[in-house]
Amino acid sequence: MSKYKIDLGEVLSSIDLKKRDYYASLSEEERKSFSGIVMLRFLSNSSSDADYSLLMTNEVANPYFYEMWEHPELQYLLLTAAASGKKKQHKWIANTKGKNLEQLWLFVEKFWGSGLSGIERDIILNSFSGSEFNEFVDGSGINAEDAKKIKQLYKNRI
Repeated sequence: MSKYKIDLGEVLSSIDLKKRDYYASLSEEERKSFSGIVMLRFLSNSSSDADYSLLMTNEVANPYFYEMWEHPELQYLLLTAAASGKKKQHKWIANTKGKNLEQLWLFVEKFWGSGLSGIERDIILNSFSGSEFNEFVDGSGINAEDAKKIKQLYKNRI
């Protein structure tokens, strides 16, 4: 863990609002604590306009992001290019590796298409509140036993 600190909310807000000069204004210590990949993960999921956030992150930032790993200021600028210009609330997408969620993934792909990445599935699932997801499952037409299992997998996925 870095001994340097940076205000995560301030960084995310500056990216959302396309403040392109923000990174240059950071102190050397704050720049050392900036993690482009962490910002990318946060920015790909927002509580409002989730589809836009995912699409822009995937189409604008992802294709070039890792080529710039030695240039965090360029990563920051790339993230501002993918931002909407409006401040949003962002959620962290927890890593679900190691959990047996295959049936949940198949359920998601039934409605959103196959070939989704793990991050895309997580973003879709994180866009629901618990009650909204349960309501969606109940209206999906699957049998009660499968619905109960899907709801439990959703609840325990993190």
